[in-house]
Amino acid sequence: MNDAEVQREIHRIEQAIEQWVKAHHLWGDCCFLDYIESVDAEPWHDHPVVTIFASDGEFNRIFEGSEEELYNSFSAMLESNGYWFERDTGRVYVLSESEHMNRVFKEFFHWKWICSLLKPDFCDIHHELFRYFENDPARLLKLNWRQFEILVYELLRNQGFTVELGPGRADGGIDITMLQTDPIGDILTAVQVKRYRPDRKIDLQAVQALHGVAVADGMAKSAFVTTSAYSPSAERFASRENVTMDLYLASDVMAWCRHSHRGIIQDKEKLISTQCVEKTLKSARQRPCEYIVHAGTGCTMTMNSYAIKLKETKNAALLMELPKYMTSHDGYETRGYEIPELEDSIVLNALNKPGPIGPGKVVRAKKNRRDGSRFWTGSELYSAWTGQPMWFDVMD
Repeated sequence: MNDAEVQREIHRIEQAIEQWVKAHHLWGDCCFLDYIESVDAEPWHDHPVVTIFASDGEFNRIFEGSEEELYNSFSAMLESNGYWFERDTGRVYVLSESEHMNRVFKEFFHWKWICSLLKPDFCDIHHELFRYFENDPARLLKLNWRQFEILVYELLRNQGFTVELGPGRADGGIDITMLQTDPIGDILTAVQVKRYRPDRKIDLQAVQALHGVAVADGMAKSAFVTTSAYSPSAERFASRENVTMDLYLASDVMAWCRHSHRGIIQDKEKLISTQCVEKTLKSARQRPCEYIVHAGTGCTMTMNSYAIKLKETKNAALLMELPKYMTSHDGYETRGYEIPELEDSIVLNALNKPGPIGPGKVVRAKKNRRDGSRFWTGSELYSAWTGQPMWFDVMD
């Protein structure tokens, strides 16, 4: 199925849900949400969420015990359309029953997720993004021209260059300005980026224009990056001794992706090494409110999660979930107060036995853009710990 067909299928099941809800006079305060946009997290791997049906009104009463007939009718309607659901407070996550469609949705939503990472104001690109493009040039062609510019910009930035991304339109022929620090002095490079079909070669006029702009703006070098190829005359011009221009292809961009992906993985491994964790824990014991973050979850129950900031940048942070222990409880360990565990041996033991969730798990979190004090992992919202024991209540 192509993207348009997938969108039509999503629209079809949303219409079926809307018709059922309206037929039972339960539509008030209802809407559909896109999982990636509303949750801001990577799609579920096994059963991607096709759509989210959100309601703060009458619809939610079908989940009350007295409305079993409505509940069964809603479930049967979804089943007849090839879907099922999981529910959270005020939200119904719609999932496909078909293994084939799950594969289709997984590919579709994974691509949407990759595209959601290509934002010029989000400076900390996931390693998943670089990994996605490192082996398949066809994937580069799925990007639009602006997304390709942003990808190249992020790759250059990841390699340590100081870069400035142009506005995309009316940029004077320079898409990216790159500053390279050199022992003999800083070098400014004008970068032109073109996402073209493989059969649409960059011609002589295009490389001459870039060189002319670079010279006019006093830049020492220029570079052209494209998904296509260069005409022989363009290559001859760029190779002249008095023209300091580099020509790059899709294969070069893929190599940059591999380099950046591996560099991020190596950096992450370094960050979660024993020495790094011990050093961070020592700082956290001295200044807990600076290093420890807390998230409270639960509706009928109250639970706490603690994490330590291993690394923090302008827009993101790398968090490791910490074990916790009770400072007091009701005698049954169902209610009381708890704080994060900061002893080296206990934390390192959790780190060496990481699972998909729980202590020792290392996750990447996006920072709140307004105040930078909260961190969203896709499932939990962390904020700075107060340093005081936090109340928990797991009495069901």
